[in-house]
Amino acid sequence: VDSVSKKLNKLIAKYNGYKTEDSQHSWNYCSTAKIPAGNFYAFLDELNSIGGKMTDKTITVKDMTEHYSDIQSSIKSKEAALEQYRVLLKRANKISEIIEIQTKIDGIQEELDRHTQAKLNIDKMVAYSKLEIELRISDYSSADSDARKYEPSFGSRLADALSGSIDLIEAI
Repeated sequence: VDSVSKKLNKLIAKYNGYKTEDSQHSWNYCSTAKIPAGNFYAFLDELNSIGGKMTDKTITVKDMTEHYSDIQSSIKSKEAALEQYRVLLKRANKISEIIEIQTKIDGIQEELDRHTQAKLNIDKMVAYSKLEIELRISDYSSADSDARKYEPSFGSRLADALSGSIDLIEAI
């Protein structure tokens, strides 16, 4: 496990990625890494060379295009509303009008900030592909062949749970 985890660390660094989680137990090693989206497929190709045999691989793409477009539209709408309220604020004559308009401005600004942050989060998310890698080692008990207990192999189950989620959205 130590040998392959070291190779995995070098591979992640080679592709300018970083780990977000890491855990090791007696029979398995789990790691979650972020790899720049442009390096994802090259990383996967080289992942097979660090040792063992890949038995399962799942790639999931999460399309954020519609959500991203909604956020962009909302940002534009909030910015326009904010500008209109600022014009009204300049024209307000009474303290009660000023307070009411400023309250509206504050609420819209808060929503605008929330949407802007959500857009930034999506931008960051699509820049990296998330990989969840699970390596398992195998052990056969010394009992007779019919009663052999099989633990999935670290070497034979490389990336058993390679449930990669490509957060790259080609449309964006």
